[in-house]
Amino acid sequence: MKKITECNNVSKQIKNFVAAADEIHSGPPTPTDVGFYHRIVCQVSLPRSQVDGAFFARKIGRASIIIQPGTLVIDGNPTQQIIPYSVFPRLVFARMMTYTIKTRSCEISLARNPADLLRSLELSAEVRRYRTLYKQTATLAACSIRLGWGHTTITPSIFEEFMI
Repeated sequence: MKKITECNNVSKQIKNFVAAADEIHSGPPTPTDVGFYHRIVCQVSLPRSQVDGAFFARKIGRASIIIQPGTLVIDGNPTQQIIPYSVFPRLVFARMMTYTIKTRSCEISLARNPADLLRSLELSAEVRRYRTLYKQTATLAACSIRLGWGHTTITPSIFEEFMI
């Protein structure tokens, strides 16, 4: 019997998905394979596409998230940011939570430089990715996030200092 990855009528995306699943199931996870996400963020997550408006809100069951864009000082000038969206902020956010849980540290050093951060996220270091990484990480650094569970609201401070 043919494996699904050997079939011609299956899309490349499905083949890649199946290959990734095979790799996951090929053995026990190593310490670098394990990541952590806050249970509320797992349910509601960050937006997948660009959001217009003053805030982004999502509620699923008792879990909710509200994200508002913020302002960063870039080259001495206040620069309004947009609401973080896409895969980059989600990956960086997951990396931050994982690092915090594993090290129990309140200081997070994601990487020495953008190329190292891209490699740690298992992404190729292409010029367009640098621009997207910078833009989306900046939006994450500037935003305010409120997580809710029922009648409880948590307002975590994501970044005290942001340098990229």
